[in-house]
Amino acid sequence: METKEKINKWDYIKIKSFCTAKETVNKTARKPTAWENIFANDITNRSLISKIYRELIQLNKRKIIQSKWAKDLNRHFSKEYIQKARRHMKISSKSLIIQEMQIKTTMRYHLTPVRMAIINKSTNNKCWRGCGEKGTLLHCWWECRLVQPLWKTVWSFLKKLKMELPFDPVISLLGIYTKKTEKPIRKDICSPMFIAAQFTIAKIWKQPKCP
Repeated sequence: METKEKINKWDYIKIKSFCTAKETVNKTARKPTAWENIFANDITNRSLISKIYRELIQLNKRKIIQSKWAKDLNRHFSKEYIQKARRHMKISSKSLIIQEMQIKTTMRYHLTPVRMAIINKSTNNKCWRGCGEKGTLLHCWWECRLVQPLWKTVWSFLKKLKMELPFDPVISLLGIYTKKTEKPIRKDICSPMFIAAQFTIAKIWKQPKCP
């Protein structure tokens, strides 16, 4: 009974604190932080979790693309390229499933053999397909010798459509077209093909199979 009363009291304090956040922010002499504005300006309290989630995504986007992707690909990403990658996540498709795929790929949310080895405190971080290589994110999506034939097929098909693109993972995974081509790039054709290839790989993500 005492524990229940304590929990109820604590919940009341949290709810009261949340409900008076706007009043607190308005009384504060200093400029409110971004997080304080989110809570204070949300009058209806609707979609608050979604707003917090979007803010967290925004905070991590630039850092992940600049540091982790840049390190894996051994290159520097300018502000222009980062904006292209962020825009690619938003406008790649109206399908929520495809949007989820793009966000997970760009933000590196997929569980790779390397990540699972850390989580499970295991020494086995090799690719699930049995190629014997370290299962990093870039390896699973692009570098694996069992995945390369799929991407080469995609590029071969694009070549038949008179679209000459560099064989580069930043194009297919991040939507960053790094070089200007003689002919305009038909992103309305390229993007669906890259997304289809990603879904083919994701479908057998943890299975020892070739896409």
